[in-house]
Amino acid sequence: MAHAGTVSKHPEGFEDYVKRAKLSMPPEELQGELDYWRSRKVLQRMLDGGLITPDEFHKIDELNRKTFSPKLARLMA
Repeated sequence: MAHAGTVSKHPEGFEDYVKRAKLSMPPEELQGELDYWRSRKVLQRMLDGGLITPDEFHKIDELNRKTFSPKLARLMA
């Protein structure tokens, strides 16, 4: 687990995700984006594997947006 203010290794595609937004941000915000990105990937795998329903996916994703406050989440849609 990363400590506050540090950014762990980015998951595949994350750098492109940030570059598309053409933003620079403090490490804390970048960590929130990274955490949201990771949670979204895990949720997608759970959905694809039949472990959760589409409704559960959307509810959990909404909670994750509130938790991680990602500013770039709209690019993922």
